[in-house]
Amino acid sequence: MNAFWSALTFLTRIPVRFQATEQDWYHSVKHYPYVGMVIGIFLAGIAGITQWLFPDVLHSLAVVAFWVYITGGLHLDGWMDTADGLGSARSRERMLEIMKDSRVGAMGVLACFLLLAVKVVSLYWITTNLPLLSVSYVLIIIPFAARVSLLGCIYFWPYVHKGKGMASGFREHLHMKHIIISIVISSLVAFLLVGYQLAIIFFVLTTVTHYLFNRMIVKQLGGLTGDTYGAQIECIEMVLLLGAVSYLHHGGLIGW
Repeated sequence: MNAFWSALTFLTRIPVRFQATEQDWYHSVKHYPYVGMVIGIFLAGIAGITQWLFPDVLHSLAVVAFWVYITGGLHLDGWMDTADGLGSARSRERMLEIMKDSRVGAMGVLACFLLLAVKVVSLYWITTNLPLLSVSYVLIIIPFAARVSLLGCIYFWPYVHKGKGMASGFREHLHMKHIIISIVISSLVAFLLVGYQLAIIFFVLTTVTHYLFNRMIVKQLGGLTGDTYGAQIECIEMVLLLGAVSYLHHGGLIGW
């Protein structure tokens, strides 16, 4: 259980009075997907409150704002740093230096704006076309799926600084069984909550986005970094929201 609390304190701003050891941090990696589900449950709760308080546009904006807040902007920071690095079109070494810079450049700001705009508009469209319960189900699944994919980043793809940093420790404590279990659980939850059609769409979109995004990063940088881990989470969440919008736009139904 210590490993789960470590994952919760690392990936969210949820207040947990807990002092983690180094081993707790390393073992926490297998709990990342379930922290994603916790984030989704909080988002569903906020969606219920804000839909009662505000009109649809402000409701969607409030949910996305809380989405950023509950993660402490951790993944969004990675998204902006990755955009700054890749957008510079410099040498591999220079791109990595830019990504380490604490200052945010023009590409990072633009990428942040576009990402949040897509999330707000997509959620607004979903909110206006679905009852609150169905919206809540979608919000629970998306962070869950994105963090299942994070395990794949750590396990299957090379880290740019081989043998260095926390990523190496995470990789040593992550096994294939953890990935399989998280995929099975997230798939079952998705099937139960949103029905088999949207669950399959989410699975395919997550898998394809995971592969294409990380393949691009490895080609550009030679491996993944902590920033690209966060960027991939943000990218998959955005793609899944767009996938839900497209599915509903073409007459798809949520549930059974």
